[in-house]
Amino acid sequence: MPKDDDNDDGQSIEILIEDAAWETSLTETENFTIAIVNAVLDEFEPPFGNIDILLGNDDHIHELNKLWRGHDKPTNVLSFESVDDNILGNIAIAHDYCQREAIAQNKAFKDHIAHMIVHGVLHLIGFDHIEDDEAQEMEALEVEILSKLGINNPYETDEGDLIGVDNAKL
Repeated sequence: MPKDDDNDDGQSIEILIEDAAWETSLTETENFTIAIVNAVLDEFEPPFGNIDILLGNDDHIHELNKLWRGHDKPTNVLSFESVDDNILGNIAIAHDYCQREAIAQNKAFKDHIAHMIVHGVLHLIGFDHIEDDEAQEMEALEVEILSKLGINNPYETDEGDLIGVDNAKL
């Protein structure tokens, strides 16, 4: 059953765990996810609409990526903005894809998932990384929010090299 977090603003964050691997890899998965979403939203002025988050597997995210983005491959995180004022949007995250990325980038899975959630919520709020200046702004916000959560800059490796969200060699 999905976990639903209604806050004082009437906003809800609904978490649907589709793949049992999430429960094994991430302690208190629903509470962790809701806390990260709220950390992002706390940086901005409400009102916000409802957010649904699917914690899925590579196959399902691959299907969504192909159907909605035209990319016939799995990916780490997908964000779908809503046209309804009461709904901020939907986020879908692929467990195994993110786990492989975390290993390839030598990051804790929990920290990488926090980054994917922050990244996804920022997309729902309206941030993007298509143009270089937009990417710099969005990445700076991600780094700032994650820093407040005690998580290191996700774009910097131990050697000081910078990496992008989709640059892991899988």
